[in-house]
Amino acid sequence: MLGEVESRTDLKIDGEMNRSILSRRSVTGSGQRPSVFTANGIGFHADTPEVDFIGWYCFHQDDDDGALLMVDLGDLDAWFSPEELELLGRITVQWTTQENGAEKAHRQPIVAREGGINKFYYAPWLLDHPVGEAEKLALERFVGHLKMLEDSRTITVRLHEGESLFIDNRRMLHARHAISPDSRRHIVRLRMRGR
Repeated sequence: MLGEVESRTDLKIDGEMNRSILSRRSVTGSGQRPSVFTANGIGFHADTPEVDFIGWYCFHQDDDDGALLMVDLGDLDAWFSPEELELLGRITVQWTTQENGAEKAHRQPIVAREGGINKFYYAPWLLDHPVGEAEKLALERFVGHLKMLEDSRTITVRLHEGESLFIDNRRMLHARHAISPDSRRHIVRLRMRGR
């Protein structure tokens, strides 16, 4: 077993759930925040850094696509110098918790060294603006590297009914293309804290 399940969410197009989520959002970042309850695509990101693993179980797949897209950041040491990784560790990304019916913002660096390995958290729509010129350049390089990974190393997994997939949330970024507004895609997402 990977760990304890922190939350379970039914991911499907749901206008009422989307309106409910939007009404509770008070934290804004540097971009448009996507919703898992719409047909819109969702760019590469990690989920809240509170969880170590994410799992998806497919009840019903989209007729045309609905695939999970992933990129692996595990070899960033080979592409970035220790100085660049340190600069990325100074750039923070927000994440939120619900407290008393409202969002509370927290911050986590893009890269944090934990237990001798790099752990990542990235959601471009919740990115804080870098403070210095060196951090801005490191972020530009990181975004460019992410684009290279997206163009040449994207892992695509289209789950079928009854299949599941688990990833390391602090190493892999995931995304999804847009699906049809009338899609019956129904995926259950599990967020887990490791043991």
